[in-house]
Amino acid sequence: MEMCASDISVNITGSTSAENYVSLQWSTPNGTGTFANNNTADALSATTYTPDAADVTRGSAFMTLTATPAGGCTPVLKTIVLTINAATVAGTVSADQTIPTGSQPADLTLSGYTGTIVKWQRSIDAAFTTPTDIANTNAVLTGASIGALTDMTYFRAVVKSGSCAPGNSAFVVINMAVLPVRFVNFTQQCQANAVLLQWATAFELNNHHFTIQKSSDAINWRAIVQMAGAGSSNSSNTYAYSDTAAVAGIYFYRIVQTDVDGSSSYSEVVNSNCVSTGSKKEFTIYPNPGKGVFVLNNLPAKGSFYITDSKGRELLKVASYLGNSYQLNLDQLPAGVYYVTVFENGKRVTKKLLIK
Repeated sequence: MEMCASDISVNITGSTSAENYVSLQWSTPNGTGTFANNNTADALSATTYTPDAADVTRGSAFMTLTATPAGGCTPVLKTIVLTINAATVAGTVSADQTIPTGSQPADLTLSGYTGTIVKWQRSIDAAFTTPTDIANTNAVLTGASIGALTDMTYFRAVVKSGSCAPGNSAFVVINMAVLPVRFVNFTQQCQANAVLLQWATAFELNNHHFTIQKSSDAINWRAIVQMAGAGSSNSSNTYAYSDTAAVAGIYFYRIVQTDVDGSSSYSEVVNSNCVSTGSKKEFTIYPNPGKGVFVLNNLPAKGSFYITDSKGRELLKVASYLGNSYQLNLDQLPAGVYYVTVFENGKRVTKKLLIK
């Protein structure tokens, strides 16, 4: 027989029976609680036991029913065990998080609970109006099992202690970070004696300024100009800057957006390629866009090349090759924008590579 420590009392007669008796009486050899309706008429139907603090701490008590038969025969005793389950304590999940949209959260951990974890739940509202069950009975719900989130989501654990009613833990909420700026585009255009850089934003939140950075190798960057942002704006804004120092050669550009609190984020990288190649045919990438295996054609007979991501980080370098074509297997790279830079006799040509 079981009861919950939070219950006031329990009817202990449900599993008992007796015949040919003159009296019935319940007792407990180790309990310190109290009986009610403990008489012959009620002993098989209505006797209850109210445990005290010592019983709850002990977690159990023996309940003995003594049946006294007629004719002075020896009394018959039947003993059952009353298990007193600690009350369910659902605990606390740690902790609230704010993450970039489309990323997975850190692990969630339940602590301070009493009982066993039945499941976890997630919901789009704090009231858990229509929760989704998560079949996990561990105290840790991993971020990998949650996966990428695109909307604010609430999580909680469901805990149950023995026969006690289940309880829901305090919930945590995973918020999506609000980007200070959303770039719509960032383009370059070759002009006479300059490179025209243009970009547009869909909205801006506490945007203090933009800094245009320039590089000749997409690795080492330097700032060339700082321009004020729109602060906070829900409408589209356009910007432009002419780099008159880029009259010849291939250059990479990116924008550093700086918030009012000093935090910053980066745009994608664009390259100018505003240099005449004469009659020489430039190298090509096939397929582009594509995925998996790519072929570089029309390469210099002897040369080298490297691949960088949109942040200018070098991902792959081929120091030398032979022939005018080269096959690349880029299965390991996720979808995105990359740049292939080919060197020949101190000159470089860069092309954009789109991986789907």
